[in-house]
Amino acid sequence: MQYCSKCGAKLRKNAKFCHECGTRVRDIPKTVKTEPIDSSYERWKRKGRISLILCDVLSLIGLFIFGWLILVVYERAGKWRTGLKFFIPIILLWVLGYRVSFIFGLIGIALYIYAWYSIRKTIKGYHEKYYRELHEREIVRGVSQEEISTEGRETIRKPEFKPGLADPDHPARKEIDQASTLASEVVSLFVGGFSCHSGDAMHLVSLIDNALEKSPNDLDLLVAKSGALCLALKFKTAEEVLDKALSIDPNHFEATQRRLYPDKWPHLFAYPPWSESTTTLHSIILNHLQRKFILQIIRDGLQTGIGIFRPATMSQFPKGLTSDMRCKWQPFWSETPYGPIIAHYTLIEDDPENPYVAEAFLNPSITDEVNPFSGYWLIRRLTTLSSCFVVLTDGHKILYNRRFVFPDSLRRELKTISERILEERPRLDEKTWRLAIRWHTQHFNMKNIRF
Repeated sequence: MQYCSKCGAKLRKNAKFCHECGTRVRDIPKTVKTEPIDSSYERWKRKGRISLILCDVLSLIGLFIFGWLILVVYERAGKWRTGLKFFIPIILLWVLGYRVSFIFGLIGIALYIYAWYSIRKTIKGYHEKYYRELHEREIVRGVSQEEISTEGRETIRKPEFKPGLADPDHPARKEIDQASTLASEVVSLFVGGFSCHSGDAMHLVSLIDNALEKSPNDLDLLVAKSGALCLALKFKTAEEVLDKALSIDPNHFEATQRRLYPDKWPHLFAYPPWSESTTTLHSIILNHLQRKFILQIIRDGLQTGIGIFRPATMSQFPKGLTSDMRCKWQPFWSETPYGPIIAHYTLIEDDPENPYVAEAFLNPSITDEVNPFSGYWLIRRLTTLSSCFVVLTDGHKILYNRRFVFPDSLRRELKTISERILEERPRLDEKTWRLAIRWHTQHFNMKNIRF
C-alpha cells in the first residue's frame, strides 16, 4: 500500500498521479516512508462536508426568515413594493455569492443591513399614517356635537365657533397685539425659509407668557408659544408645550399636526403676517400668487389663518372699489366624470346688480405625504377657523382687503366637504384634474353664486 508524500492520500493501484493533489507517482521518493493516515480522517472529512452544507441551509433559512420580516414591516407601512425591491436582490446576491464569488455575498449583506436600517424611517411613516387616520376618524365622528334633552325632545347643540386670538374682546388683547407686532419685526421671511435671532425669539416667548397670565390654558396661545420656542431653537421645550395643549384638548388641530409632523407642518411664524390694516403685499404671497395659489396660509396675529388672494385691476370695477363693500367666499363639491373637485368662488358687491365673481379650484386628492398647502389640508384647516381674509391685489398694491366671517351654513359645508374627501379618498393626477375643471366650467351655472 502506497501513500502520497505530499497530501497523504492513499494511492490507487498502478496510479501515475495522485487523485487528490495531482502529484506524479514517479516523483514520490521511494526511499521516503509515509505514515498511513488514520482512518478517522475520512470520517472527519465527511462530517465536515455535511456540516458545511448544513450551515449553508441554515443560513438560507435564516435569510428567508429575516427577509420575510422586512417584507412584513414594509407591507404594514404600505410600502410592500419597497420591501420586495430589497428582498429579491438580497436572495439573488446570496446565491451568486455562494456559486460565483463571495463579493456578491458581501454586497448582499450590505444591502441587507441597509434594508434594516431604513426600517426605522418606514416605521415612523407607518406611525404617522396610523395617527393621521385615527385623528381623521375622530373628526368624522363629530365629537364636538353634544346631545341635550329639552322638554322630552332631543336636540343637537351646534359647536360654538369663536374668533380665537383674533377676538377683539380677548382678555389678553393688548399682549397678543404686542407679541404679533414684535414677531413681524424680528422674524425675517423670504421665499423658502425664515430667520430670527434667538434673543429676539425669547423676548417673543416672554410676551406670549404675559398673554398666558391673563388667559391661562388658552390652546392657541400655547401653540403660538411652541412656535416661538422653535424660533429660539428650544425644540424639546416646544414639544412639552404642545403636549400640555393636547392634554387639555387632544383634538386641537394645529397642536396635533405640529406634534405629529414637526418637519412637515411649519409653525405659525413661518407664514407672512396679515390683517385688515395691511397695506402692501408680502413677497412670499406675491410669489405664491404668481404660481396660481389662491388660498394661502397666513399668520393672523398669533394664530394661523387663510387668505383668499385674487389678482385684479381697477378697470374691472367701473363703479369703484372699497374695503367697505360686502364680500363672500363659497366652496362647492363638484362631481365630474373625471372625479370630484372643489370649486370655490369669491364675490364682492361692487355693483349690486352685477357683483364681482371670481372662480378657482382645489384638488381634493389625499396623498401619502402630509402637505399643509394641498387642497385637503387647506379645507381641514378652514373647518377649524371662523373667518378668512378676502383680498384683491394688483402686484404689491392691495385693492381690497376684508375679513369674511363664516356663516353657519359655510361651516357646515366645509365640514361636509372634509368628510366626503375622507370617505371617497379621491386621487386625481394633474391631467385628470384639468379635465375635471374644464367639465365643471362648461356645466356649472355661475348664476347660482349670489349673496
